Amino acid sequence: MTLTFGIYPGGLGVTDDDLVTQGPPEDSEKIAAALDALHGDNPFLVRGYVHYDDATHRAARLSAASSGPAPAAVAPPGSASASLMSAGPAPVAVVPSGSASASLMSAGPAPGASASSGAGPDALASSGSASASLMSAGSAPVSAVPAASASVSALRVLEAPPEPFQYATGRRRLDLVACFRERGSDLTGWHDFLREQLRVHGPRLASLQITEEANHAGPGGDGRSPAVRDALVTGVIEAKREAVRLGLDVRIGCNSTLDFSPEQEFWTDLGERGGDEFRAALDYVGLDFFPDVFHPLPADRLPAIVTGALTGFRTLSLAAAGIPDSVPMRITEHGWGTGPDRSYARQAEVLTLVIGIVAEQAATLNIDTYEHFALRDADSDNPNPLFQLGLLRSDYTPKPAFAVYRDLIASSSRSA
Repeated sequence: MTLTFGIYPGGLGVTDDDLVTQGPPEDSEKIAAALDALHGDNPFLVRGYVHYDDATHRAARLSAASSGPAPAAVAPPGSASASLMSAGPAPVAVVPSGSASASLMSAGPAPGASASSGAGPDALASSGSASASLMSAGSAPVSAVPAASASVSALRVLEAPPEPFQYATGRRRLDLVACFRERGSDLTGWHDFLREQLRVHGPRLASLQITEEANHAGPGGDGRSPAVRDALVTGVIEAKREAVRLGLDVRIGCNSTLDFSPEQEFWTDLGERGGDEFRAALDYVGLDFFPDVFHPLPADRLPAIVTGALTGFRTLSLAAAGIPDSVPMRITEHGWGTGPDRSYARQAEVLTLVIGIVAEQAATLNIDTYEHFALRDADSDNPNPLFQLGLLRSDYTPKPAFAVYRDLIASSSRSA
């Protein structure tokens, strides 16, 4: 079974204590070179994250309006205004206005300095299942971005990695995650924000994920935002409408961490909120999971746990929302951190094992995509495995897993 492959091309993230994994800054030239070597002529996804909260988004738009022309946007096919339209400022990630990271940014850190976005590893929900108590999921990257233009230079807003769209060239396309960190319930600005991502990025986009781990209220998840479930459901519907209106070949989806609870309250609620309109607008659903990262697992149990996690996500979670088997699953984040007693060789073995199981289950569970987290370590000198999730060390020299992933991409990639 062939798959579409991808990767988060950065390195910085946060720990399970919601602390930034500080490390060397991202190097765009080395990232581009590593991506070229990793996927060759095969199609490939680069996963980027952009954060939304209403206050920062409004400020960015007001600043852009006062500072001159905006970048060209995509117009609907056949529209008389197709060559004349423009959109708002280049999409930027924002942090919650009340968060510690927001207050740090408002104090004016130098462009390129690291700051926390509140995205990070999540612990999996547990229902008493033995496997649930041993597994963990979710890790979203954080990286400060230099001002994308003079219009937003005062905001010190975030993207992860900085300007992720720059890597969507040649055979690479952008898998963009719109994270929802708004504390209020008015979703007008959120819907405008999603439309803006589609207009600005246009053909560079392969997919737009609406919210990040909305079922998880801990580090890395959008679940702390009270309106996140409505933001997910209505965001999928509105983004799909805009993509169709613009004639874009962009997949619209959402994701979550694993949920072993028999009630499946999160997914049941999504299905009831969105109904058939939501299900019809979904092009995929993603899963973030990091078995044997946050809680150690016996090596001989890992295959069964990975298989059970994938099967349970399809047959329990997605089924609870009424999402049909015809809607593909994606592995949107998976990785295995190295460190003391966690060898580079074992990282390569786990990568081979997990991708092999994904490929074996792909036809049965309708899995079409695997994306690795992350390209490089946040800091290879830090013994915490959450700082060493990369296929490269933090100086961009390869670990053995880099060559393993390169070979799996070469042998198992979809042709288009």
